[in-house]
Amino acid sequence: MYTNLLRELPLLRIYVFVLWGTIYGLHSKVSIPITFTISFILLVIILAIRKNYKLQKLPNQVFLTSLFTYTLVFLLSVSLASYQHGKRITLNTSNSNSAWTIIEIKQALIEKPNTYQSIGKICSEETKTCREVMLYIKKSAVCESVQIGDKIASNFTIQAIPRSKNPHSFDYAQYLFNQGISGSAYLDTIIYLPADINLVNTCKQALEFSRQAILTQLSECIPDLEQLAIAQALLIGHKGTITPELRANFQKSGAMHVLAVSGLHVGIIYLLISQFLFFLPNKSLTKSIFMILGILSYALLTGASPSVMRAALMFSLLRIGIASKRNINIYNILAASACLLTLWNPFIILNVGFQLSYAALLSILYFYKKIYLLYISSNWLIDKFWQLSAVSIAAQIGTFPLTLFYFNQFPNYFLLSNFIAIPLATIIVYLGIATIAMAYFPYMQSILAKGLSIVLKGLIVCLDWIAELPFALSQGWNISLLELIMLYSIILLSMAAISFRKKLIIYLILLNFALLNLVTLYETIKSSYENELNVYYDKTITSLSFREGLNGKVFYSDSIPAYLRQSITQASAHHGIVNQAFYPIKENTITFTKGEFSCALIQDKIPENMCFNELDLVVLAKFNKLELNNLFNQLKAETYVFDGTNNPYLYKEWKRICEERCKSCYFIAEEGAFIQQIN
Repeated sequence: MYTNLLRELPLLRIYVFVLWGTIYGLHSKVSIPITFTISFILLVIILAIRKNYKLQKLPNQVFLTSLFTYTLVFLLSVSLASYQHGKRITLNTSNSNSAWTIIEIKQALIEKPNTYQSIGKICSEETKTCREVMLYIKKSAVCESVQIGDKIASNFTIQAIPRSKNPHSFDYAQYLFNQGISGSAYLDTIIYLPADINLVNTCKQALEFSRQAILTQLSECIPDLEQLAIAQALLIGHKGTITPELRANFQKSGAMHVLAVSGLHVGIIYLLISQFLFFLPNKSLTKSIFMILGILSYALLTGASPSVMRAALMFSLLRIGIASKRNINIYNILAASACLLTLWNPFIILNVGFQLSYAALLSILYFYKKIYLLYISSNWLIDKFWQLSAVSIAAQIGTFPLTLFYFNQFPNYFLLSNFIAIPLATIIVYLGIATIAMAYFPYMQSILAKGLSIVLKGLIVCLDWIAELPFALSQGWNISLLELIMLYSIILLSMAAISFRKKLIIYLILLNFALLNLVTLYETIKSSYENELNVYYDKTITSLSFREGLNGKVFYSDSIPAYLRQSITQASAHHGIVNQAFYPIKENTITFTKGEFSCALIQDKIPENMCFNELDLVVLAKFNKLELNNLFNQLKAETYVFDGTNNPYLYKEWKRICEERCKSCYFIAEEGAFIQQIN
C-alpha cells in the first residue's frame, strides 16, 4: 500500500529532496565545485545502471537508481541554494561609492512625502555582477516621466540596509535580503534615459499601465477610502492604502487571507476565462494556451506574490494536463509548482505567504472531503454552509501551526468570518471586474459601482462586528521551531493514520503529543525562573522592560510607537509572560533593584546631589551634552548604557573617553537593544 502510494507521487517525492537540499544550502556553507563533481559522478552511475545490460542484473536496481537520483536532486538543490545565498551575501556586504551610474527601474515609482521609492538594478562592468537596490529619489519633474523598464543615471552611494535593533521585531533588512535587494541609495539628481523599445519592456509597461488604469477606475467609482482600499487589495493586490485599523480588524476576525490575492482570486479568473472561451472545446490546445496566458498575465498584474504564482502555476499545469488528455494527480501538480518556484528562487521557501499557501492547499486537498463526508445534508443552503465550513476547517488544520509560530495569535471566530468573508469576497471580485469592464458605459458602471460599494460596506461592517466580539483573538501564543516541527509531525501522522489505519501510527501520534507537552512544560518552567532587563532602541523615547519569571513591567518616557509596542508584545509572547504592566516614567532619575542587582535611569541632566552606591548598570537618556569624565567620577557602575535618545554627534567623543577610562560602555543606537540577564 505504501509503495503504490509513493509510486503515484513521483514529483512529491522529488520535491521533498529539493526542499531539504534548499534548506541545507541556505543555512550552511558548501563547496559548490565538490557538490557538482559528486553530482556528475552520480549522474554517470545512474545512466550506467539504466543503460548497461550487465548492470541491469544488479540486485535492487530500482532501489539503487532511486537512491542515486534523490541524492543527485539533493546535491543540485544544495548547490543552487548555496550559490544564490553566497552571491547575495557578497552583494549585501559591498557598499560602493559610485560616479554617475546607469540604473534600470524594476518597479513603478511609489510616491512618498518627500521622495519617490522604487527598486533599481545596477550592473558593474568591473565585477560582471548585477544587484537590486532600494531607491529613494528626490521629487522632481523628471520623476513623473520615469516608468518601469526605463533607465536613469545618477551619482549616489549604496548604503547597507540597517538591521532591526530590537529583539523579536520585524527585520526589514532580512526581508529585503530574501527579496534579493542588497542595499539602498538616495538619489538627489537624476538624468532620465527612456527604455529601449523591446518586447520585455513593452510588456512590463503595458502591465503597469493596465494596473494604474484599474486603480484609477476603482478610485473614481468608489469614493469611500476604506471600501476603495479593500477593492484594490482584492482585485489587483494593491495594499498600500489599507489603514492599520482596517488591517487589525481583518486580523482579529480571521479574514486577513481575503485581502491577499491568492488561489481564490486566480480560481475565479480561471473560471471567467474558461466561460469566456466557451466556444472552444475544453481539451483543445488553443483554449489551454489562452487560459494559461490569461492566468499568468493576471498573476503578473497583481504583483506576482508567492501565493498568486503558486495558484497560477498550478492552474497552468492543470491546463497542460487537460490538453495532453492524461490522468492528473493534483498532489503531483502541487509538488511540480512548488519545485519550479523553489528552483527559480530558493529564497521563496522563507516567504511566509509561500509557506501558508502550500500548507493551506495541501491540507484542503487531503482533509476537505473527509470532513465534508462527516455530515451530509439534503438542504441545499445547509449543504453549502457545511462545504464552506469544511474548507475553512481543513485550511486551518494545515496553517494554524505557522500562524502561531509567526504571529503568536489565533482568530477564534475564523469559521464565522469565513461564512461572511469568502462569499462576499467572491461577489466583490465579480462585481469589481464587471465595473472595470463597463468603463465605456458610464450608466451601467455607476449601477455596478453602487452595488460594489454596498457589498464592500457589508463586508467591513460584518468583520468589524466579529473583531469586537469577546475573545475574538487569542494572543500570547509562542511556539519554538521544535514545537512547530512536532505539530506538523502530528498532522502528517494523523493523515497517515486516516489513510492506513495502523496502530503503530496512533502510538507515534500519542508519543508526539507527550513530547510536545514535555517541551512546552520545560520551556514554561525555564522562563519562570529567568529575570531579564531590556533597554529598547528608539530615537524619540526611552523604554525599558523588566521580566521577573512570567511577569513583566515596561517603563516608558513617552507614547510608545506602534513598531516598538509590537516588538515588546512579541518579546512578551516569546518568553511566555502572563502578566505585563506599563508604567510611564515621570521623573528624570529613577532606580531599580532586584536582589543584588541595582540599576539607575538618568535623563537629560545629572542630579546635583547623587547618593547612589556603586551600581551594576546606569542607563543614560536624552543627553544633548554630558561631561562624561564628571559622570564617571560621581557615579560608579559596572556598565554605562547610552540609549537611542542621546545626541548621536557626541558618540565619538564619548567612546574615546570610555576607552581612556577603561569603562564598559554600550551604545544602543549602534549595537541594538541592551539585554542583561539578572541573577
